[in-house]
Amino acid sequence: MEKLHPLAQISEIAQSIRRFLKTGLASKDLTFNQYNLLQLLVQNPVMLPSELADQLTINRPTVTVILRNLEKKGWIERRTDPEIRRNVQVRLTETGREKAETVRAWMIRAKGSFDPLVGLSETELEMLESLLERIQISVSDHLAALLTRLQEESSD
Repeated sequence: MEKLHPLAQISEIAQSIRRFLKTGLASKDLTFNQYNLLQLLVQNPVMLPSELADQLTINRPTVTVILRNLEKKGWIERRTDPEIRRNVQVRLTETGREKAETVRAWMIRAKGSFDPLVGLSETELEMLESLLERIQISVSDHLAALLTRLQEESSD
């Protein structure tokens, strides 16, 4: 078997963890994005759909679909902002808050029973964190440089 590039390995690990969590969430009648949206509303009791999209890094039409599905389940409600009538505020219902708390407790237990870092020494964990931080900085720097180049090209 051919050895994967380290970035491919990181991606594969992340996908496996996400698959594990998605499978568990499906058993709770939630998608990964629905779960994350509910958790945002637990932390921020009133949000606009655009704020949710920005925080979840997904597009606004996708947020609209998620909100529609959560509203059908009775877990969120949308209300017109009394101060800026064109804005819609999103809030958890009491049932939605209970669902968010129940599933969050399950997630904490599930993650605790599935720790891919078990078996690594303290030194290995520190080294891993340091290397991942360096990779993240490198990726961010390259992305910033790409965006700058693209802006320069579009202004030509």
